[in-house]
Amino acid sequence: MVNHSLSMKILCFTESKSFIFLIFLLGIPLLSLFLVFFSPLALISSFLGLAFLVLLYKYPEISVIALITFNVTFFKIENLPRLPLFGEASLLPGEVLILLTIAILIIKNIKDPNFFQIKSFFFLPYLILFFIWGFSIYLSLAYGFGFTETANTLRSCFYHIIFFLVILTIRDQGQLKRLLCLLYGLGVVITLLFAFMVLFGGAKYFTAPVFSVVVRELRAYDIGIETVSIGKGRICTDGPYLVSALFFIALTTLINTRDKKQRLIFTILSLLFLLTIILTFGRMLWLTSIIGLCLIYLLSNQYAKRYLLKYVAVLMVLALLVSVALSLTPLFTKGGSKSLLGFAKERFVGLFTKTTKEDSFKYRYWEAKKGMEVFKKHPFWGNGFPYYIGFDLRQEGDVVLLEKLGVGHNGYLDILCRTGMVGLVAYLCLSFYVIKISLKYFRMFSDPILLGLVLGLLVNYIRVMLNATSQSDFLAYHCGSVIALSFGLIDVSIRTSKREDLDL
Repeated sequence: MVNHSLSMKILCFTESKSFIFLIFLLGIPLLSLFLVFFSPLALISSFLGLAFLVLLYKYPEISVIALITFNVTFFKIENLPRLPLFGEASLLPGEVLILLTIAILIIKNIKDPNFFQIKSFFFLPYLILFFIWGFSIYLSLAYGFGFTETANTLRSCFYHIIFFLVILTIRDQGQLKRLLCLLYGLGVVITLLFAFMVLFGGAKYFTAPVFSVVVRELRAYDIGIETVSIGKGRICTDGPYLVSALFFIALTTLINTRDKKQRLIFTILSLLFLLTIILTFGRMLWLTSIIGLCLIYLLSNQYAKRYLLKYVAVLMVLALLVSVALSLTPLFTKGGSKSLLGFAKERFVGLFTKTTKEDSFKYRYWEAKKGMEVFKKHPFWGNGFPYYIGFDLRQEGDVVLLEKLGVGHNGYLDILCRTGMVGLVAYLCLSFYVIKISLKYFRMFSDPILLGLVLGLLVNYIRVMLNATSQSDFLAYHCGSVIALSFGLIDVSIRTSKREDLDL
């Protein structure tokens, strides 16, 4: 009883005005420290951070979306002070706020008896995924190099957990639709702005420090944004599966709504997404969009829906098997085993020795060179050598190393990736879970957002099947947010449908 009473007092205090006042009171000396020891930019970010914390406490659904969106364009700007973690990994101010977000959302929802239920549709597999990724982070750190990928994996976990918590706090599906459309619409407008800058002679300004940082960090943001070349310029555009998902969401909502204002809004959104697809000049994107439109037509038929979803499930599994096969094929080619044994030996030794940056650079050069010898012998890969996982093209040394090897970097190659295959296994487990729930509650696919996200997920599977490269790391890192949202939306839909049944 004492503990219960104490916890209730703490919760009551966190809901009082005194708690918010305390945040500001503690924030003033922190702001002074930032002003003295760091840059004015850090000071601005601190003020905004405090404002976000207050908003977050009062309006968690809106402020979390704002935080994630703003984090992409502001908190990831270089030269801001970082919070050291371990090794070379560190947290930017945006990530620190995300951790605080998690803490506050847990405090606000701790009274909900269903919040920590392991039997929840969503919580258990997500928890498993989080620990698998955590273990892969440990392994990556133990190897003594690959800190860039480690940091990306860590950020991936943060964003996924945030999406999970956002879904838990939002009970009203209509509100969720509005927030998601707002977030996606903002992202597409930013993307198209960059695209038009390049297309209409703005490429020279596009390489300015602020824009290059924004574009670079947009690509790192875990919703699958990729860089695409248009002429001599480069634009940042959303990945095929996400753009397709957004297009499907806007289009199906447009078809299903009768309100004139909403029809106008979703007509504009549909055209924006379609324009994004056209601007990328990607044949794969066009193809998958056509496939998606056909699926929308078929899914509108109640009789075809149940059987079609079964074929979709089979297609997903086949795509993953093909991806794994493409990843593992070079392991069994002539000359490959010796290189990979040496690679494994070095990695094992790396678990128990501290590797300097210079040693890491030399070893990665050896690793890449051996990898090239293996893949050049394999007819499937030919003489090409895609962007090697573990190299950071933002680092001058890594670019020099790749140039020294005489290779390009126009794709992914993750056969020797430290965390990609682990992530793929987790992704496979989650995919089966999504398929299972989707088949059980297939009637919920009439919801345009859920339908769009699942179709977007399917589009990426199709892309993997048709693409002549291994994409396991791409799957592991960048599709997680689509899966997270799919899980959450399914969970929300189930709860909504149950409430409707009770009302009836």
